[in-house]
Amino acid sequence: MQARVKATAFEKWLQEKFKGNALLFVGKVNQEFFRKAYLEPLMKHFGVSRIIKIETPQEWEEQSKDLLQASLFGNQRTIVLFQEPEEDTFFKVKKLLTHDSALILIGVLKNKPKRLHDVPQVVLRNLSPANTLPRSIAQSLSRMPSASVKKLIHYWHEMDLKEEDVIQFLGCFPNLQNIKPEDVEAYFESEEKSILFHFLDATIEGKTEKALTYLDLLLKRGFPHTLLVSNLTRKLRLILQCLEEQQPVDLWTERKVSNYELRKIAQQCKKFSLQKIKTAFRILRESDRILKTSSVPPEDTLLDMVIKLTGL
Repeated sequence: MQARVKATAFEKWLQEKFKGNALLFVGKVNQEFFRKAYLEPLMKHFGVSRIIKIETPQEWEEQSKDLLQASLFGNQRTIVLFQEPEEDTFFKVKKLLTHDSALILIGVLKNKPKRLHDVPQVVLRNLSPANTLPRSIAQSLSRMPSASVKKLIHYWHEMDLKEEDVIQFLGCFPNLQNIKPEDVEAYFESEEKSILFHFLDATIEGKTEKALTYLDLLLKRGFPHTLLVSNLTRKLRLILQCLEEQQPVDLWTERKVSNYELRKIAQQCKKFSLQKIKTAFRILRESDRILKTSSVPPEDTLLDMVIKLTGL
């Protein structure tokens, strides 16, 4: 069970001082930590029921009409979260919001803005690992070099690791003080599960070179050919569910999808239309047929499959 993130100065400031419906966060922080320490208190404070992420001005143009209408005629409070917004775009959107608007405008910037001085700003700060990881793990990390801890926390969030995964890793080292960052990387990057995750993401996101690199690593480890196809099929099935706004459950296995994977799927489904999904399924179906019935070398079939999928 994960340790609860302690109340922060931000939460106190939010309750006592914040007025209006626009706020900027400035700095770099782990996404999982940002959600727990900043977004969840915001949602609770404003009674927000949903968050809409906007990453480009084009995305705002596509959704602005519906969002602004909903803000005037609906009671559902919504956070519109701009990732690295252009200052002009953020300022224009802010001017469109009335005092009683149902929209809460949030911007996240890596560097301090040149403008928007009338918008309250919060500097993002990570807390110690003890506040973001299970207590049993955090106690062990206190004996590790800080650079190695940082690398391990990266994999904790990136790969959605479980407590037992980290405990198993720590058990490989009699002296935790001697763990180097490259030891952490070598352990988790060499794991077949990690390579598979990277392969699936690279293929779905259209990163041909990376996808082929991870494919080669999996084939060298003897990963079953048809299992690669079935994992990609599952990934596309979840993206299709996301496009159709289905529940966060794999409808084929009836298993709940992890929060980490849900966030990934929500980002990846933006790259797909229904037609692209249909095309991808046809590619996978044909590849599966060739693997099971043809004398074509399976490596060639998989190579052709990945190139076609990443080219969509």
